[in-house]
Amino acid sequence: MDEIIKRQIEAYRPNFLEHGPSPKGTFQNNALTQRERHRQVLEPLLKIKPVDFTLCDIGSGLCDLHGLLNELKIPHRYTGVEIVPEMVEASKNRWPDAEIINVDLVNQTLPHTFDFVVLSGTFNIPGAVSSKDWETFVFKMIKSMFEHCTLGISFNFLTTYSTFRDNNLFYLSPEKVFSYAQNNLSRFCTLTTAYPLFEVTMSVFKPSAIKNHFSQPEFEKYFKK
Repeated sequence: MDEIIKRQIEAYRPNFLEHGPSPKGTFQNNALTQRERHRQVLEPLLKIKPVDFTLCDIGSGLCDLHGLLNELKIPHRYTGVEIVPEMVEASKNRWPDAEIINVDLVNQTLPHTFDFVVLSGTFNIPGAVSSKDWETFVFKMIKSMFEHCTLGISFNFLTTYSTFRDNNLFYLSPEKVFSYAQNNLSRFCTLTTAYPLFEVTMSVFKPSAIKNHFSQPEFEKYFKK
């Protein structure tokens, strides 16, 4: 087993066994802030394809993002990726209509591509992994997410521009993440901090997805190489 994946299981499993299928069980402060995180992750994607999309949720926990999409009555096909066995079992019992798989996305490939690949909260808790190794892991994960999508990805992370710091959490420079996306993935990005939490939500889109969304002749010159 990859050492980072092992450390992640060690960080998340005892907490889930203690708190069970609840926001605290997945290190969420409460249901309201979790819902806001999910809303911020989804909002840019729904502008590109509002309904009937495939979505892969990395670090899906209890698949609450799937629950939000169901609540909003947004047609979609959901796949959750989770590495903690007890969370996988709980999610399968809770959501029999969803596909829940255990895959190490950095070292393994997903069974197929998806319209969207998303991640919420997974970058925040490195556990016993060093900051240097965790940052390397984060950028590998972002790259892998983008390789497995056909339209775009969306994810959040704790920002270095915060008035609160916890030594057990991991913070990233928004400039560094934005620069990485622009230079290695796609120039078509959104980045927002316009919500109360000390974090950033970023979405990165395939050029073809943006071109299809802005298909009028007036925009054609902006997509020429």
